[in-house]
Amino acid sequence: MLRHITLFYLVLASFGGINAQAKDYAAIDTYALNAPVEVCQSPNALAHYLKGAGKFSEWEKARAIYTWITHNIHYNHSIIEQNLLGTRENTLMQQAENVLAQRSGVCEGYANLYKTLANSMGLSAEIVTGKVRREDGQIPEIGHAWVSIKIGGEWSLSDPTWGAGYYDPDAGVHYPPNDDLYFLVPPADMIRDHYPFDPIWQLNRYPMTQAQWENWDLNSPAPKNASTLAFFYADTIAQMSMLDTLQRTLRTCSRILRFNPNDDYALTQLGLKMYEQGLVALVDIYESLFVLESSSKQTIDTLRYNRQLESIEQYFSQAWAYLSAVKTDRLQVVQQQVQPLEYMQAELIFVRGHIHYTLLSRYSRENFNQFNNTNLQLFLRRINQESEQAGTYYQQALDLYAQDTTDAIVQKRAEIIFFWARSMYLSAISHLNASANRNNANEEALNANLTLILRGKSNLLNMKKALDMGKSVSAGLSGFSEMGKDYPLLLAKLLANESLTRYDLVNQRYRLVFDNPLPFLNNNFGTALDGYRESERRAVEGLKVIGGSSNNTERQTIVQFLNAGGGLANVQIGAYQAQVAYKLHEKLVKNPTLGPKDKSEALLRIQQAKAAYVRAKPFLEQSGSSSRNMLSDLQSRENRLEELKKWWDLR
Repeated sequence: MLRHITLFYLVLASFGGINAQAKDYAAIDTYALNAPVEVCQSPNALAHYLKGAGKFSEWEKARAIYTWITHNIHYNHSIIEQNLLGTRENTLMQQAENVLAQRSGVCEGYANLYKTLANSMGLSAEIVTGKVRREDGQIPEIGHAWVSIKIGGEWSLSDPTWGAGYYDPDAGVHYPPNDDLYFLVPPADMIRDHYPFDPIWQLNRYPMTQAQWENWDLNSPAPKNASTLAFFYADTIAQMSMLDTLQRTLRTCSRILRFNPNDDYALTQLGLKMYEQGLVALVDIYESLFVLESSSKQTIDTLRYNRQLESIEQYFSQAWAYLSAVKTDRLQVVQQQVQPLEYMQAELIFVRGHIHYTLLSRYSRENFNQFNNTNLQLFLRRINQESEQAGTYYQQALDLYAQDTTDAIVQKRAEIIFFWARSMYLSAISHLNASANRNNANEEALNANLTLILRGKSNLLNMKKALDMGKSVSAGLSGFSEMGKDYPLLLAKLLANESLTRYDLVNQRYRLVFDNPLPFLNNNFGTALDGYRESERRAVEGLKVIGGSSNNTERQTIVQFLNAGGGLANVQIGAYQAQVAYKLHEKLVKNPTLGPKDKSEALLRIQQAKAAYVRAKPFLEQSGSSSRNMLSDLQSRENRLEELKKWWDLR
């Protein structure tokens, strides 16, 4: 904050005391101004020098800091000219180390360096922020920062920025430092042109409100805040020193708003602190879930996490309630530095989805062979629930981000899509693994197995849609390509399981139809054939899907299973058709009277059986070493059919 001219009344009031103090400070000032260059390279080294090898008293240390800063740090006018106040860039520039290195700063930097040096010497010092009054009575919108330091058990106020002199741009004149005017200023004098946002730093048992200060004509006694009792600021400061950063900020801002309900500074600080607290808590949950995903021995307390997320949601809501109430244009810029409330709600929804994803990830690593059929169904139902819940939350989060095309949000959408696809990927694998064991051949178990397979396929197809969506958003995430490479193999595995499961299921369900097909030719017989044809179609579909994948051992095994499914289905179709011809043969043997349609029916069935065996052969030839016996049996079936055809031809 530029100080254009010193208040005349303050000069007069302090003139006699200043001269006396200046003589007392002469030796300290000389010592400070002669600090060697090598000790001025870091705050710690400079503090070690300025404390006079431990010989200086508290006020001498405070004076040494003040003198060195006011004579060596210059006001950085470009910060004002470039409109950098309130930006993150400026906050970084005003850190003590950077101010010392550059030998320049604005009021925030002066105060930061003073506090850092004082604390390094063991002195209690705090940064005070607030408003100032110029000599013309005007109160600039831009705030100011100074320091309060505890000397001999009492708090006092100093302003190293105003003590460092100032530059008058209109006159083109730089005024040198004023060594005494703003060093250890009595609170009753400092309040005339420095109003701290936090009333405790008025160091007054009867602090005034901002409105009282702004309306004070300075010719009248300082107004007391008649609406409050005596204010024991020293006790409050002592209590504040024992609080953590969050509680300290909350107490400070609440106190400010109690004295000045519409104070934009306090509203901004409260908003930022609430926002920061919400972010920290959100990151903690996310990191915790990351650890728990790979640690199956630790339980995941979903109730506790959801309660924490509710608290975080309140933090963000309160943050934006405070920030939205800010009226000062300069401070409203802060709103641009935080994510909109809608986006923070999207992040909360995403983390809620991630809780379910973490559970799903852990469940998917279970050994399904250890479950009986009932427990397996219950466990997979849990996996379905977690997958669906994760997907629901992920979709809601995506909807909130849908209209934003900035790079950061696009990447966030890609991340959400990745985990959405991943949740379906894990669910699909779980259903695939659970459906791989078809040893239990009863119809109920086979139906349950088929349900698992269909659910796994559904998840896998939805994963593919998510992957395609993710690639259109961002192709940079490696996880997309990895799941994409797995897709044909996983789908082919499921199709192989489905083909063989459908084959087994038809065998179970229509065994009696096979044994005696003639009464069922107009109903169940055709249904059984459709079941085998469906088994073949799944095998063919699987072979098409896996055709483009890399040629490795796993692929070859899946191809063999798919060919086995297609081959067995056609063998069984042929067997059903041949069975009709055999049963008609038995009928004729027992009853020599030949029906008018029996011969044509038998020959048609033989033709269809032979066609099915022809379709079965290429499947079986590609189904691995185990197909040798099946191919040999197929040849025997074809030979018997040929003999049966000759018999019927003679009728």
